[in-house]
Amino acid sequence: MRRPDSDRASSRRTTPRSSRGGQSFSERYIAGVPARIMRPRLIFMACLFTLVCFGLLMVYSASSVEALHENGSATFFLGRQAAFAVVGVLALIAIVRVLPDSWFGEDVLRIFLIGMIGLLFLVFLVGSGSRGATRWLNIAGIQFQPSEFLKPFAIAYSAIMLDRFFSPGGNINEFLRKMGIYLGISLFLIFIQPDFGTVLIILLTLMCMALFAGLDPRFIIGVIIFGILVIVIALVAEPYRMVRIQVALNPWADEYGDGYQATLAIMAFASGGLFGRGIGNSTMKYSYLPEAHNDYILAIIGEEVGFVGTVLFFLVFAMLIYSAFRIAEQAT
Repeated sequence: MRRPDSDRASSRRTTPRSSRGGQSFSERYIAGVPARIMRPRLIFMACLFTLVCFGLLMVYSASSVEALHENGSATFFLGRQAAFAVVGVLALIAIVRVLPDSWFGEDVLRIFLIGMIGLLFLVFLVGSGSRGATRWLNIAGIQFQPSEFLKPFAIAYSAIMLDRFFSPGGNINEFLRKMGIYLGISLFLIFIQPDFGTVLIILLTLMCMALFAGLDPRFIIGVIIFGILVIVIALVAEPYRMVRIQVALNPWADEYGDGYQATLAIMAFASGGLFGRGIGNSTMKYSYLPEAHNDYILAIIGEEVGFVGTVLFFLVFAMLIYSAFRIAEQAT
């Protein structure tokens, strides 16, 4: 028997507004996608775009003097950085829109990692070095560090291995064997370049991944203790590493020697004040601060945009990281 219209109207008034999946009819959409899903992605892309553009601007500002003096063109380093940015954008589009999911499976990633190991071996044969370290390859006029390209492949491969290990039936022996072969060898080759900093960055990243994947925190503490011992041994084995620690603690102890670069960086930050000298108005980039456009570019940023600008710069990074975690929470 059909319900009277008055009953149906009453039912519509008293029934909670709901839709498929328990979501409210009032849920907002962005480009046809629920806002709760699209919003962190838009924030992530906006932060990424902002950082890339700001990075290009600051590379040009910090490098123009040195580029004009050494290469005859103030835009030399800007052009190189822009080329890498274009390659990154093309890779992003290929990963998202072109390449099939099978390209991100264990077998393909293993091939890439083997290729990275080959490049790291090649560094010792034909690589170029600077200040006691051999880290760069020059192929077709393009100079790059293979260790930088290892990072994304190491993350992707470790994610697959961790997922497999923490799934039902995971095998610790298989996990350690594959991680040791494809990542252990790579990290060892980077360590003897030597590039201790990159090794630490990759290991800390993988440790955080393992913690998020479900690794027992007690095991993490044990690994941290072991890592501290390894770091102490590494510092004692190479005197220059201990010098870096001493410079970090008190750069003014040898301000014209080992602490020269650090003290000038501090002076650059100090001269920037609250709001900075303005984009392009740095004085430290005029052959005062060594490596102003790469290792110490943050000092030039601080000098030109000041304390407020530097804080905003860090906030954009924080928003990027926060939105990445929100995206990861929604992922399968």
